[in-house]
Amino acid sequence: MLAVGASVVYHAAIGLALAALVWLVGLGLLGRIRGSAASPRSLTDAYPLGLLVVMVAAVPPLLWRPLGIVSVALLALLAWGSRVRLPSVSSVHAVLAVGGSAGFGLGLGALLHGPTDELDSAAYGGMLFYVDKVVSASQSIAPFYDLLVAGQRIIYAEAGTSFVGAALDVLPGFDPVLYNAATLPAFALASLCAGFAAFVAEQPGTLDATTALTVALLALGIVVYPTWVTETPPAAFALPLAFSLHRIWRDPVSPLWLATLGAVIAFDFLFTKVLGIVPLGILLLAAVVERTRRRPDFRRLVAIGTALLALGAGAVVALLFLTAGWYSTLLEPKSLPLDVARAVRDGDVNPRTLGLAALMVGDVLLLVGLLRRRWFALAAAVGLVVPIVWFVAGYAFDIALGTAVFVVALELRRGGRADRLLLAAAVLIGLSVPLRDVLGARPGLALALLALVGLCPFAGARPKETMLAAAAAVSACLLALADVALLGLAGLVAVAAAGAVSRRSARVTVPALGAVAVVAAAVSLARGQFAVGTPAVTLTPDDHDIWTVVRDRVPRDALVFTSLTGLEVTPHAGWNNYPSIAGRQLYIAGWYDGRLVAVPDERDERLAANRSVLEGQRGPDEVEASDDFGSFYAVTRVREQVPASFRRAYENESYALYEIP
Repeated sequence: MLAVGASVVYHAAIGLALAALVWLVGLGLLGRIRGSAASPRSLTDAYPLGLLVVMVAAVPPLLWRPLGIVSVALLALLAWGSRVRLPSVSSVHAVLAVGGSAGFGLGLGALLHGPTDELDSAAYGGMLFYVDKVVSASQSIAPFYDLLVAGQRIIYAEAGTSFVGAALDVLPGFDPVLYNAATLPAFALASLCAGFAAFVAEQPGTLDATTALTVALLALGIVVYPTWVTETPPAAFALPLAFSLHRIWRDPVSPLWLATLGAVIAFDFLFTKVLGIVPLGILLLAAVVERTRRRPDFRRLVAIGTALLALGAGAVVALLFLTAGWYSTLLEPKSLPLDVARAVRDGDVNPRTLGLAALMVGDVLLLVGLLRRRWFALAAAVGLVVPIVWFVAGYAFDIALGTAVFVVALELRRGGRADRLLLAAAVLIGLSVPLRDVLGARPGLALALLALVGLCPFAGARPKETMLAAAAAVSACLLALADVALLGLAGLVAVAAAGAVSRRSARVTVPALGAVAVVAAAVSLARGQFAVGTPAVTLTPDDHDIWTVVRDRVPRDALVFTSLTGLEVTPHAGWNNYPSIAGRQLYIAGWYDGRLVAVPDERDERLAANRSVLEGQRGPDEVEASDDFGSFYAVTRVREQVPASFRRAYENESYALYEIP
């Protein structure tokens, strides 16, 4: 337990350091390109620049390890040679930002660490597929093998986090599972806080309490739900690009820099979360319209701008589908409103159902509020994505919606004033974040509150109000960890109500909530119940043991067959992505996150061939994609029958490893 805890802390610290590196590299490059900053908010341009450089710098050592010296030298030169720096923030803001960011990474790492010799794990499918990408990239990116399905390749789109993770694999004690579970969430929150430091420096004044609360809750909406950042790790790199989207839309940017920055952001989205390009395109077009609407050649310029944006979007889409055309076959209709209505009708009103309902109502209220304010560009960004999120399944558009909502928060923080309609939308969207979490409302609330602690210093409240808000969030987080999450939520409502009456009431209510939280946490700790949550077990020490043995004993040129696969989308069948941790090629294990999900006939043929080898009906060298391997092995459940010719090399209580002659 202590070793896992230390590893989680270590990987969260890597996330904070990586965020600092990206921003420092970006500031160094920005200073060389543009000289001194035109305004504090222009420093947000550093993030997309730094991100692109760091992702590109990760590639050379993956092609040939000695080239890592060149990459490190380049990053060091840019990071330590900068003539510009982020604006300073108060020590209180810095502590809350770092504490919230680290806590967010620590919480997710504690929940979703991999299995060990002694501990079970709740890590599951989607996150573990990105482990496959990190492990594969550390071995080869040209070609980029899918270790879970022999003969398949992983696409380069959205592989930025995987390449950076593979480059970090040289660090002592590096764990690709915790890289996705702890490092990237901590990186995302820390980078968002750094972006806020630059964004608010130009207008550091305080906002009224209603607007500050609206800003904080809308900003929280960018994480969708806490474990989403681990389900789709590239989002960690994509989320802070929202600052640049707002800058493109609202700040006076020269045409040349607008085109340059837009291209850099588009490339960043391509290698992180492609669908972030949707709000980028809308806001770029809005920027072109706003900057040219008084010119006599307005229509021609808008037509040219629209054509260029369409061409760029077409190029990105073409590049994506040329390498992964099977994505298009995954799209199918759904209906969130009908799903929620059916759940209510059937009496299945669980927290996730309530979260989805809150999100939908919040989306509608937000769209109406934007139209009332005549913020048509943001209304278009939200209005275009919401129906897709509600009615299209097969690919997640959450990044597009979350980014658009975050840009709304930035516009309010820039100097807007929230009304009751926007506040209601923000409350519902913010409430949906913990309720929708797939691990449950208890860990969802604790993690969402940790994220809020990091973000709230930049929401524009007065310093004392910020401290009270952070203290209330920490107290509610303690109550959630003590398994009384509803009490924590009720306490937050009480604090908000007291604050609406008077500041003096809030100053009494928050310490009272804190005292209750401390007592509840102490009692829970004494009973051994104080924890982020108790998610369902997906992997056991035996899983860790057998694939560690495969890594240590099976030659690199071997092909491994396993019975731990199948048609069912479960952790030990079609969603069995953990075996990639061994760094050996599987004939087929987890297929659900790759190309085979779109070609069921080929998947079924592959599964049938896999069974025929394990049953001795066919030799391992007789199946497709087995020509380039020097030896063959099998991993099965320990009680499963295998051909007599299989030589048992190792077994534990659950699994056995065989050499296939």
